[in-house]
Amino acid sequence: IDRGPKIRDVLNVVRPMIDSGCALAVMGNHEFNAIAYHTPDPAKPDDYLRPRTPKNVQQHARTVEQLSPKDLRDAVDWFRTLPLWLELPGLRVVHACWNAADIDVIASSQREFSGIMSPFMRAATQHGSALYRAVDHVLKGKEADLPETIVFRDKDGHERRSVRFKWYEPALNQTYR
Repeated sequence: IDRGPKIRDVLNVVRPMIDSGCALAVMGNHEFNAIAYHTPDPAKPDDYLRPRTPKNVQQHARTVEQLSPKDLRDAVDWFRTLPLWLELPGLRVVHACWNAADIDVIASSQREFSGIMSPFMRAATQHGSALYRAVDHVLKGKEADLPETIVFRDKDGHERRSVRFKWYEPALNQTYR
């Protein structure tokens, strides 16, 4: 959402199609990040589950600029209703990586926390937890750490020490490039 179509277009055109049952959608990492960005951290009263670092503020700025505070709250609430995957007859849909073990972890946590509300989001944003890894894989894709001596800057200038890999292809003959 931050880099693709304008959020207002998604909410005014795509959302009614989904809400009326004429279209389906799954949550992606940008929607998940928006939820976390606007969910207060119960363990740190003045913070949010997605910290307000310069990088995160920059990534979310276009969304915040396009919506009134009420429309933004409404959008974030709607994002919470999006499934993280769809499994339909003959078709599986996921934003980044279909992995049955990760989907099982997420499904179990959604049952435990009654959906994608604040307790689920708190658990899903705890770096290193099984739920964090599962959500990260399903919504962003799997990553591989680069050798210690290799670092690169992404298109936004952020330093990267890992790369996403093509999980759906055999590892043989894949390169870091």
